[in-house]
Amino acid sequence: MRSNLFLVFALLGSTQPCIGQTSVALVRSDTLGQYGIMKQAVAQEWKKVIYSGKPRASRSYELTSCVGAVTSMFSGDNLTSDLAVLAAEVRLASLTLEWAGYPREIWQPVVGTFEKKLLQGLEQGKRLKDLEYVELAKQAQDKLLEFRTTRPTLPSISWEVACGGWSELTLKVVTNPKGGVVKMIPSLFYSFCDKQGVKASSFKECDQWTKVSDGEEITVVGAYYYEISWSNGPSFISRKDFSSMPDTAKTWMVAK
Repeated sequence: MRSNLFLVFALLGSTQPCIGQTSVALVRSDTLGQYGIMKQAVAQEWKKVIYSGKPRASRSYELTSCVGAVTSMFSGDNLTSDLAVLAAEVRLASLTLEWAGYPREIWQPVVGTFEKKLLQGLEQGKRLKDLEYVELAKQAQDKLLEFRTTRPTLPSISWEVACGGWSELTLKVVTNPKGGVVKMIPSLFYSFCDKQGVKASSFKECDQWTKVSDGEEITVVGAYYYEISWSNGPSFISRKDFSSMPDTAKTWMVAK
């Protein structure tokens, strides 16, 4: 039977938030509804499968490429970060299974069960790391591989959540002039705040930003929005895609 979770979350995610609440407060007050909004933001971030070309039966494909370990999936709030990781796991697994040729009536209930159980735990105030996150992914993987024994032309898959593999950069932040303060937010969370109905560029309303001092080291991957400010001058907000920087980069110069 096809899971209806995706439709339910889409409807819940269309609910308009109460005016005046911050991003984190909205997540705390309506975790299920805000998860629906997070799924919209994640779908905007990952529009297509991460693999290129056509799937090959002789290969094995990782469903989510360990997205749960990626730095840009974490904001300044634990619950929001966990919702983002869960939404990304579900999104990438769904895209990959569809691309790999697994029938939707087979994979959607399996992915839906994984999603439902973890979301219930998050609603109860638990963290993903404290739930049976790895075990549930393994159970889903095994069910899908069991189906594959009836369709040997399908490629093999794996669902690893406790791993790494993304090309992250560790950079020293250098401001010019010296003494600047940088505030940063992954583009996913900037989009999430916007979809929540809060002002994404407002650090008070969109309280998912983090502060970085001149000379501090950061680990980044993908695109971020950032604000640079000095005590004696104006500030401005811009966007930086760190995937365009070479792997050998050691510093990020932020200037007026």
